[in-house]
Amino acid sequence: LSAREILGRLPAAVALLHGPDHRVTYVNEAYETAFGPRPAGMPAAEALPELAELSVLPLLDQVLRSGTA
Repeated sequence: LSAREILGRLPAAVALLHGPDHRVTYVNEAYETAFGPRPAGMPAAEALPELAELSVLPLLDQVLRSGTA
């Protein structure tokens, strides 16, 4: 199975982000069910406002800068 197939089968909401502006590369069906569809390629700050509401974006910036989770 590919990574996308595995993530697509998970009951947990999953969003994959890439790069310094955390562009959305993938959201699984559980994420779309919980939060609605999200366009791929958009920065997380625009495409995933729920992350800003939960104060997750600064944590993502910190992980990107430090290289550790």
